Amino acid sequence: MPLTGGSITLTNNITYLTPAYMGTINEPIAYFTGSRSVTGSLTAYLRTGTGYSADLFQNLVSNIAVDSDPEFYLQVEIGGSASQTKVELEMPGVVLTIPTVNAESVITTTVNFTAQGSANNLFDILQNNEIVLKYYTS
Repeated sequence: MPLTGGSITLTNNITYLTPAYMGTINEPIAYFTGSRSVTGSLTAYLRTGTGYSADLFQNLVSNIAVDSDPEFYLQVEIGGSASQTKVELEMPGVVLTIPTVNAESVITTTVNFTAQGSANNLFDILQNNEIVLKYYTS
């Protein structure tokens, strides 16, 4: 599905422990990490046909009542073909929200997602494979 825009946010939730001392520069003495988070949104023209945004929209809406484990595989390719410079973002376990439809000068749809750890085609929060970034150069 060709995209017209979007955003992907990677967060590692590092929190620094900094004591407050009067009259001195406050420097962190330790840190701890929280849970990783990979979220984002993808925007595309609302286009009919197999493999386009309307097909995804229809599948998500028709399965909303019967799908108790809405796990999807998401791969975003930014740039050229296999022989050109490009970046590939692979997320094996993604939860998609029902897309919103925007009717402005052109009709577009936006899909929000949250990547999860995945193993054997099931969600596994103990896995650290929310996203794999690949950079190809020619």
